[in-house]
Amino acid sequence: MKRDKRKMNKNKSFIRNDFDFKSLLKPYASEDEIKLFDSNLNKKPLSSFILNKKYLNAQIVNEEYDFLISNNDELVYQFDSEHKLGKSLLNFAGGFYLMDISSSLISYYLKDYIKENGLVLDMCSAPGGKSISLAIRRDDLLIVSNDISYKRQLETIKNYSRLGLTNICSTSIDPLNFENDEIYDLVILDAPCSGSGMIRKDEDVKNDFSLEKVKRLLPIQNNLLNKADNLLKKGGYLLYSTCSLSIEEDELQIKQFLSKHNYEIVDLQIADNTIISGANKLGYHLVPGIYKGEGIYFILLKKQGDDTSLNYEVKYEDTFENFNLIKYKNNVYAISKLYKSIANYNFITPGIKLYNEDEFQKCKYDSYSCKVNYNLNKLDLSKDEAILYAAGNELKTASSNDNLVILTYKNIPLGYGKVVDHKIKNYLPKYLKTNLII
Repeated sequence: MKRDKRKMNKNKSFIRNDFDFKSLLKPYASEDEIKLFDSNLNKKPLSSFILNKKYLNAQIVNEEYDFLISNNDELVYQFDSEHKLGKSLLNFAGGFYLMDISSSLISYYLKDYIKENGLVLDMCSAPGGKSISLAIRRDDLLIVSNDISYKRQLETIKNYSRLGLTNICSTSIDPLNFENDEIYDLVILDAPCSGSGMIRKDEDVKNDFSLEKVKRLLPIQNNLLNKADNLLKKGGYLLYSTCSLSIEEDELQIKQFLSKHNYEIVDLQIADNTIISGANKLGYHLVPGIYKGEGIYFILLKKQGDDTSLNYEVKYEDTFENFNLIKYKNNVYAISKLYKSIANYNFITPGIKLYNEDEFQKCKYDSYSCKVNYNLNKLDLSKDEAILYAAGNELKTASSNDNLVILTYKNIPLGYGKVVDHKIKNYLPKYLKTNLII
């Protein structure tokens, strides 16, 4: 079976899709913009990341990597993909999160609209980029990151736990099954879509696209928009986005929604002329080859009416440093805050898990709990030592104190080790061990 599957994937590259993708831009782009899109379709896109300001600043990353390209957004950097920062030590440590610059732009514009200590739902979040980038920019928010795919949501949890973000909790349910409680200050709907905005990045998308696929997705998007309205407070914000270039999934979908619901279109006052206003000024298009990232459509809407309700925090089991501890399903989790309105949710994780559930592991703590565990001493490693640790190697140390420690690089927690007879036994789990190259 595996061999047949590989053969099928290999032959997939020979499928030809003669659809004229330029035609999708005609309702909102000028002739010059369409030509620019077409001429850049085969150009290799830059990679990018958002800086985790909990651990790093611009000075440190620029000292570490002299090839970074700065942007107007002080937290976002681009780089040529040949540098492979996915295999870098700072990425392993949680110093930044790799994501397309177009996706990170959404949280850049969102961050100033949500009220302090707001409650946010990301309805279709995996692998977590929009939740993560917003959590980095606004650590006062509590974000419920949800995705219908449990498997993909496990990757989301790894991503935000590696970054030490304690203002995200995770669920995995069909978003249409959320109770119709108007409790959220912001709902993010990154809707399932045809993916035509990714044609420069993903050859499979180019081959798979069809207008029939677009039509199949329209009722799904519409149902999710209506559900988002049922979850949003009056006066709250709805962010709708797709990675589609077609107005059927974008402007026309929103136009239909606005005809039935009382919302105001938020003018984000975007001055960047590489960002194209949507048809009839309904949202914004980031078009590959024109904007410096991949293709995304987004619009911010404000629900009309006034809301005077407050978010009330639950009672915590314990607190330490800047975290609250709660017990959930036989484990303890560190979370910045948890509100009563969502306390009964069936979480995968409400925060960062503290203890290891595998009784055969050497360390009682879950590996990512090193990001929030202040009960142990820390031992800072050199870059070479940290790379050896990430690969699963035992290290030497001048310390003679036999105890469990948190190993760090540039004071960023990496994981646990046990000092025994001037050696550091490596307690990094097998599934996290990796060979880093930079």
